[in-house]
Amino acid sequence: EWNKREKKQEEYFWLAAAEWADQHGACIISSSLGYGNKLYKVKDMDGHHSVVSFAATVAAQKGILVVNSAGNEYDSRWKTIITPSDADSVMCVGGINPYTDRHIYFSSRGPSSDFRIKPNITAPAHVVAANPNGGFSQTWGTSFSCPLVSGFAACAWQSDSTLSNMQLFKRIE
Repeated sequence: EWNKREKKQEEYFWLAAAEWADQHGACIISSSLGYGNKLYKVKDMDGHHSVVSFAATVAAQKGILVVNSAGNEYDSRWKTIITPSDADSVMCVGGINPYTDRHIYFSSRGPSSDFRIKPNITAPAHVVAANPNGGFSQTWGTSFSCPLVSGFAACAWQSDSTLSNMQLFKRIE
């Protein structure tokens, strides 16, 4: 059975991981997880209601570019972005269909509950992946969009290391 307390604890694990990343000199946090309808209400998706949004905001204040998946909730009753993508200093990554360059049916949409534009950017959310035992299969999710953007951000930042994390964020947007 799903345990609300256990899920809340996961947010503190995210916070601890962000602290560890900061202590070890990380420049980018790429996170393909989030929390929505099992812990929060849609009105809570304003960047101020979750531990993980607070942690992501602090990481951004320390100069880390935080990139997070928008979530795959659009085809559910929830529909909207998940936290920590709701934080204003988190680059929320939505998914597009790579064949049409349009919203893919499951990718969570914005805006945030306080009407900020989210997702901030989109990337393909449908990929062909290698299977562990050989062959290939198709798979989906904003968990694929997010690392594509994070990798791009790393390359872009390397080309101009004078940019702050938020300057890079705005340029990518």
